Amino acid sequence: MSFGYFNRALTLVGCTALTVAEIRETAQQPDVIALDGKEYALLVNPLEVYLAQNPQRRPRASMMSSANWRGYVAHFAVVDRDLVVSDVRVDTGMVGDQLGARSALSEVLPGSARVVATWFTGNLIIPDGVMTSYVHMGYGSQYERYIVIQVAAGVVGARRQLNLDDFAALRKAQFDAFKQTPEYREAFAKASREVPTQSAADTELFLFHYTVADYMARIVR
Repeated sequence: MSFGYFNRALTLVGCTALTVAEIRETAQQPDVIALDGKEYALLVNPLEVYLAQNPQRRPRASMMSSANWRGYVAHFAVVDRDLVVSDVRVDTGMVGDQLGARSALSEVLPGSARVVATWFTGNLIIPDGVMTSYVHMGYGSQYERYIVIQVAAGVVGARRQLNLDDFAALRKAQFDAFKQTPEYREAFAKASREVPTQSAADTELFLFHYTVADYMARIVR
């Protein structure tokens, strides 16, 4: 699993449109998934795995927002047992008082009318029900319920419905496993360098909230 969420954010620190504070403290616009005739937010970013392998395919938005460090919103759908990419939208700037957008699907994934996300193996994390706690950072907010779907090379497998307590237990287990990896140690070192006055406990809490899209996508349990 590519550790794209945190590393991609850090590359934006040098952009004039964003500051370190904005990157660290802004809730993110999620990708979207169509499931069972409904559209949901998707709290992991499966396209980041593909873009880490194919960086020349990363779409370029006309404007960069601190609320969307990726620069795009990917649209997915579960079709039969496949995880399909249905669109990739990028902002084109303000038109009057409306934010414009265009499809970049053909730029990101050229040459195929039906794109199955074969590069992605991991968990899809889908919030369901009302938001119970807002966290102004990444995908840190909490919801009443969650749908967790395992995917293997683009093929959709087991699905679980979790209440908030069960999801919190899963999230803790996932983060504890993530803390044992070289990627966590690298992320901790980077975050510590960005804010050297921050305590180790606060840096860990920051990573718990900010890197949730990365560690929750990993199939740990």
